[in-house]
Order: sequence, then structure tokens, then C-alpha cells
Amino acid sequence: MEADRWDFHKLCVIQQGRGQIIYESGVASVVSNDVVFLPAFSKHKFEDDPSEPLSLMMACYYDTKMIDDVPWAETARTFARRFPCAEAFPLQDSYRTTVVMNAFQAMLLEQTRRTTGWEEMVCTQLLEVMVFLSRINAQRLAFADQDPKERRFAASMDLIRNEFQRPIRIEELADVAGLSYRAYTDRFKLVNGQTVTQYITQMRIDYAKHRLVKSGNVLHAAVQAGFGDLAHFYRVFKRSTGITPRQFLAEQSQKS
Repeated sequence: MEADRWDFHKLCVIQQGRGQIIYESGVASVVSNDVVFLPAFSKHKFEDDPSEPLSLMMACYYDTKMIDDVPWAETARTFARRFPCAEAFPLQDSYRTTVVMNAFQAMLLEQTRRTTGWEEMVCTQLLEVMVFLSRINAQRLAFADQDPKERRFAASMDLIRNEFQRPIRIEELADVAGLSYRAYTDRFKLVNGQTVTQYITQMRIDYAKHRLVKSGNVLHAAVQAGFGDLAHFYRVFKRSTGITPRQFLAEQSQKS
């Protein structure tokens, strides 16, 4: 492609290969699993490494014109102001890469099929990617002064706090932390005084208590906290608290 300017933003993810972004004030190298944000009217072009041509997916959008929705537009504008521009933003681990790649694939599929509501679905996926990347960037800035090893371990803890409601494999956490399975589990227990499973289970129970108080519905609380089986939820809850979810609700009702 020739260097040019476009009146829309581009959010790109590098699927494979390597190359460069050549823009007005410099050159940035990009490789597989990098994300690149190119704001509107920034003159640029991509240039392949001949030995490993670039393959990328790109979301092109106007931050105010896609849908008449103030929160969406504000999120897009905030992302454009705060996310690094015209530079490689590495996703670093398989979890982050999978989340971003899946979102881009979903947008591509919706655009290809063009069934009812496809534009809204594309906007929703793009919004989720922006929020996800914004959180990663905020985390990176917060841990900027830490030792790289500490930063990666902290990132794995942040993943647990944000994603405890879904199944999380220890291998996934170890990958984020840049450690082997055994090294990660040893480090985790040393830092937190619990195993990974115990820690995640406690987070789910604490959240389930919160949802029980708010909703009064045992099944909803179990599902929202990440327990797919109600009988399992009852067993884990009673083992952790000494009472059943129903007894917990009764106690909370007496207190109020």
C-alpha cells in the first residue's frame, strides 16, 4: 500500500508475519500478535518483511458516525485519546491474543453474513475490544516501574480478578506470568497463601454472597459466580461458609 491519510480510525491486529509501519514521525516494527491503533488522518503505510509477509485484520470506524449512541462514541473517543498510537502494542500471552483474535473474527463473520442486527453486533464487539485493550494498557502503565517478572505475575492476578467467573486453567495463568506450571503454582501459594484453585473458589463464593444478597436467587447467584452446577455450588458454599446458600439468605434477611 502507498502512504496515505484516511478520515477514519484503524484498529489492526497482526495475525502473522512481520514488517513495519511507516508514518510521518518515524517507523515502528510489528510482529504477530501485535495490535496497532492508527488514528484518523495520520499518514502511514504498512511494509512487509519479504521473508514473512504480514497478514492482519483491521477494523475501520468513525467514532461518532457508526451508531447514534453517546456512551459508545465516548468510549471510542477516550480510546483514541489514551491508547498508544502508531506503535506496536504486544498482546504478550495466549489469553489476550485469543480474546482479541476471537473478537475480530466475530466482527468479520458478522460483516460477511450481514444478517439482522449485524451492524450492532460489530459495534458491540469493537467496543469490547477497546475496553479490553484499554484495561491492558492501564495495567501496563500501573506496573511500568516494576520488575518485568513481577509485572507479568501481577498481570496473571489481574486476569483472575477480572475473569474468575469463567473456567481459568492454571496453564493459562502460567503463560501470562511467563512461568512453568510448577513454578507458577509454587509462586502463587507463596504470595497468596492459597492454591490457585482455592483462591479462585473463594473469589467465586464471595461474589456469590454478593449476588445472593442483591437478587435473593440461588440459581442466578451460582451461575453468575461461575458455578455451572447447582449441587456443586451448594457443596462448595457449605464447605466454605459452614451453611447452605438458603441458610445464608435467611441470616441476611434477619439482619435486615
